[in-house]
Amino acid sequence: METNNTAELSGKIDTTGVLLEDVEVISDDGRAVLRLAKGMRVVDAQGQAPDSITVTARPRGKSPPDGKWWLCGLRYDFNPKGVTFSPPAQLTISYDPSLVNLEEVNVYNPRLGCFEEADLTWTWLDVIADRDNHRLTAAITYTGVFVVSFEIWPRLPIY
Repeated sequence: METNNTAELSGKIDTTGVLLEDVEVISDDGRAVLRLAKGMRVVDAQGQAPDSITVTARPRGKSPPDGKWWLCGLRYDFNPKGVTFSPPAQLTISYDPSLVNLEEVNVYNPRLGCFEEADLTWTWLDVIADRDNHRLTAAITYTGVFVVSFEIWPRLPIY
């Protein structure tokens, strides 16, 4: 399954990239919401105001090779790449608790991961966790690929 949703910025952003009104970019499944605030500067890699921002929900892919984190649900790809937010934007991603293997992961340590394409690594963001409603919120400064993840319990030897 792959879905996408686009927030058109035409008429909502000035030529210097300053937003003239609040904007939300919401994935088609409603689980990922990027909130951009009025007065925020939103520019691409060339310093220009983008025409739109799109979020695409994709299958999560493989968990990081270090074996410490388990990716949960879909990953959300925000484009165009290279768009920055100043001050930071607010990203909230909800997760389906039925997809979490409670025997293998620490549900008390959820994270949002951002895939760094330049060096093929994951960066873990500081989050505000709303465990009752199964959602995580983080401040982000650029577009990219984001996913909910949980720390895998360490495998202890059996004696």
